[in-house]
Amino acid sequence: IIGNPPYVEYSKVKDEYAIKGYVTESCGNLYAFLTERCGVLLNTSSWIGLIVPTGSISSERMKTLQTELIANFGPLYLSHYSAHGCPSTLFEGAFLRLTIICGEKSLKTIKQNVFSSKYMKWYGAERLHLFQMILYHHLPDTTSYNSIVKIENRIAHSIWIKITKQDTLLKLSGSSLNRQYFYYYNAILHWMKAFDFLPRSFNERDGIIHGSHYKEFYLAEKSSQYKVIAALNSNLFYLWFVMLSNCRDLTVREISRFPFQLPEENELNSTLEILAHKLMKDYKDKSTLKIRMQKTTGRMELQEIDPRLSKPIIDEIDTVLASHYGFTAAELDYIINYDIKYRMGKELDLEHE
Repeated sequence: IIGNPPYVEYSKVKDEYAIKGYVTESCGNLYAFLTERCGVLLNTSSWIGLIVPTGSISSERMKTLQTELIANFGPLYLSHYSAHGCPSTLFEGAFLRLTIICGEKSLKTIKQNVFSSKYMKWYGAERLHLFQMILYHHLPDTTSYNSIVKIENRIAHSIWIKITKQDTLLKLSGSSLNRQYFYYYNAILHWMKAFDFLPRSFNERDGIIHGSHYKEFYLAEKSSQYKVIAALNSNLFYLWFVMLSNCRDLTVREISRFPFQLPEENELNSTLEILAHKLMKDYKDKSTLKIRMQKTTGRMELQEIDPRLSKPIIDEIDTVLASHYGFTAAELDYIINYDIKYRMGKELDLEHE
């Protein structure tokens, strides 16, 4: 069965028809139901080939679909593709991040037989060779945090294992009573952006405004604001985000589950805090104020932060984190240079589109 199922929310068609007996009903999207149905229709040793949103294998909502895929198909091959601005798209005019599922219907559910690629990026000139660039990596542990992780080789897999060995995760608080907090930008292209300040956003009609993509979170007690800010701006956290998420939306899930909690007395704390202060100053010093005129709001002023200009400091943070996680020189090099030619290319200003 080969197809491109509809990416339509079940709630939009529920008045027209209803499904019955589907374990993926909680996923709430038609492509999940069709994928499950393919597993029922196929004979053993037949194959499935579907193109679905990357969120299918990287979100809490789709956990039953992930379970169905792993249970029904083996080998199961998953390759993942970037969208608009990252820098190219799989299909012209389609700006979704996509995953191609290829799997053989199998009754053998004992041995995990799942293979995944990295999150693929490419320039237009590389398109003809895109599929030749894919490297599939066997995942002995197929799911983590209700995601099938995106990993291309043994180095990336080793990094993932070393990160996830830590049991203590970053603790957040939903209460504003705690004064330790940070802001983060939740629409990700190539860089993480976490701040101890809110970048300026102003218009003549409303005055100072809180940009819709900037989110505020309060840290639980005994957490260090600047230690966390340093970690969230790191290349390592970006890699963690890409491996785990839908590669666009940074949510509480990716932040709160990042395995990072240094003991208060650890000497790496002070180093990370110094680097975080240094990074915040560098962000401000190298920021630009973009001015626009809009009919509805009048003059707009937007402070834009470009992390590419501060990469040497970010790399210093990763060097400190490498000591904490026990990364080898090869693993640190992989982290610092991950997707470097695309990340250091032109950033798209998605916030204001």
